[in-house]
Amino acid sequence: MTSASLNMILFACLALVAAAVEEKRILLNDPDLIHSEIAALRHQIQEMNAKQEKFNAEIQKRIQSGFAGGSYFDHPGAAAEYVCLTRNPVLTSIDHDSMNSYMYGAEYNSNAFGPSNGDDIPCAVCRSLSASSVLMIPGTNACVTGWRPQYKGYLAAGYYAHPAASQYICLDESPETVINGRVNDNGKLVHPVMAVCGALECPPYENGKYLTCVVCTK
Repeated sequence: MTSASLNMILFACLALVAAAVEEKRILLNDPDLIHSEIAALRHQIQEMNAKQEKFNAEIQKRIQSGFAGGSYFDHPGAAAEYVCLTRNPVLTSIDHDSMNSYMYGAEYNSNAFGPSNGDDIPCAVCRSLSASSVLMIPGTNACVTGWRPQYKGYLAAGYYAHPAASQYICLDESPETVINGRVNDNGKLVHPVMAVCGALECPPYENGKYLTCVVCTK
């Protein structure tokens, strides 16, 4: 190949490179391209804002925290439900006889939950800022389609042989304890709930296994 041919090829290559650079420069300054890029950025920002608003809407608001309580486990006339007592009570003295109902603190009465037997139970009352319905589902730790889990854990209730009534509650899978609440005074007690086959369908349930639970909102 002659030097003239090489020079022509080199010139052609340089011309192609120059044309490509010029085309890129034109594209970068193309108003339509700039407009489309700005539109794409705006769309991304809108999506980010929507996700942020949804995240903020799903945040729970804690209304109060306090101590779990209820009636004594051995009282035949005990109230059934567990309650979340305020840390700032307003108390009074009234002229009344001795026929009272009583409020006791709640305790874990099993080591199955993690805290020690006899530890006092704290509580919190929360409001979901994005939901109007609350559902506790016993026997599973997953919400049904369309519902959002708030927490999951273990189904709990009073001991079956105690005379006091109780109710099923969903205890968080990472339960906490009241600071300095280790004195085993009994009171309103919490036990894990075990499946018993018979009238309860097995499968899907299994005799002797403990039930989970989940609290869902929508």
